[in-house]
Amino acid sequence: MPKCYDLDFVKRLFKVIDFFKPLQKKLIVNSIEKSLCENILRHVYDLHSALQWIHVALQKKLVEFRRMLCSLIANKYFYKLIEMYPENTRNPDNPIFHEIFGQYSECFFRQICMIFVESFFTNVILE
Repeated sequence: MPKCYDLDFVKRLFKVIDFFKPLQKKLIVNSIEKSLCENILRHVYDLHSALQWIHVALQKKLVEFRRMLCSLIANKYFYKLIEMYPENTRNPDNPIFHEIFGQYSECFFRQICMIFVESFFTNVILE
């Protein structure tokens, strides 16, 4: 994987993988995920970009990358996320919300909140 690439490149890469269905698909996807995890800070520079990457991570079932993104969002953008998506908008009837999170919305927000709360304990211990 190259050191620098963007969201569009990764989406096209996954389309190619899905189209050709290589025998070593799992290894290729794992390689892409590892590269994304290693370079996460180059790709995520605000909440909007984090949500775009979350969409890819959820869609392609990139578990480790999703966990890293959730940790980043919980520690850096938690209040912006809650402000952007108050509890009453987190439902399948909200088309933008459903487009980003799909069926994983409840799990995603639960994980973000859990990481945020657990970070209080970590921050207290580190201080």
